Order: sequence, then structure tokens, then C-alpha cells
Amino acid sequence: SEIGRLDERIAHYDQHIRHIARQDSRAQRLTRLNGVGETTATCLVAMIGNGHDFDCGRQFAAWLGLVPGQY
Repeated sequence: SEIGRLDERIAHYDQHIRHIARQDSRAQRLTRLNGVGETTATCLVAMIGNGHDFDCGRQFAAWLGLVPGQY
């Protein structure tokens, strides 16, 4: 029964994330990218906001750990 309750809570949170992603224009733009779903888009918006802290795409990729950092 505990697993059933956890599944219900997860489904509720997934629905809430979907709702947030559909209301936020930044998340909507991110979901247009291949492989980026509503959960990932909402997480990115929460972590980086509008992304103006990065001078270029490479800095963002380094922040994500996709390319080596620049020193």
C-alpha cells in the first residue's frame, strides 16, 4: 500500500510539473528541443532562469559538464 501511495504522489508531482511547464514560455521553448521534456525544461528554468549569466552556449555546456571547463 505504501508503494501505491508513493506512485500516486509521483503522478501528482508529474502533473504539477506539466502544468508549470505549459505556463512558462521559457520551458515551452526548451521542450521544442529534441530530448528535452517538461521535467527537464522546468528543472533548467529553475536552475538557470533566463540564462543571461552565460556569455555563450559553450559556457552553459561547461556548466552542465558536457565540455571541459575553461580556465
